[in-house]
Amino acid sequence: MEEGKLKVWREAQIMKDRSGTIDGKTFKNPTYSDFAPVVRFILSTPIGEVAGSHNQDSMAPTENFESQNRRDQRDIELEKIQSLFDENHIGSQGKDEKELKIAILKKIFNTSSKTEIEKMQPERLRACRESMELLFEEWQLLTDHVGRMNFVKNFEPSFLFNPAK
Repeated sequence: MEEGKLKVWREAQIMKDRSGTIDGKTFKNPTYSDFAPVVRFILSTPIGEVAGSHNQDSMAPTENFESQNRRDQRDIELEKIQSLFDENHIGSQGKDEKELKIAILKKIFNTSSKTEIEKMQPERLRACRESMELLFEEWQLLTDHVGRMNFVKNFEPSFLFNPAK
């Protein structure tokens, strides 16, 4: 009750939404806009014969492991990138190391944000990792902080950088 009046609403709880777009959600006084993601999914699904169990063309996203595989590939690339920093003794212990790591991140990834890097697509992470490998290969003879910082500033990544991706 609210202000002495009985408050009534309709509630919809979604169970087994095969598109995975609104599964498990609850809507108070649902409208079309609440169900629109499922309608868009259905309209975007190809019409034709239902594919057999060996074909993934007609599977809903929750039944398709492509997104999980992409997440796994992204995690693998992130681990490889961290390994490169570890192998080259670039960490977060000292002021010089922190400064060097940030310079490398900005040069290669165009950001020093860990969250932004973690959200990058696996293909972009792979290209960035490969550029980092080149950077670390080429700077092995440099041992002083100033020399390495200058090297990073002048380093050209081995791919065309597209910040929109």
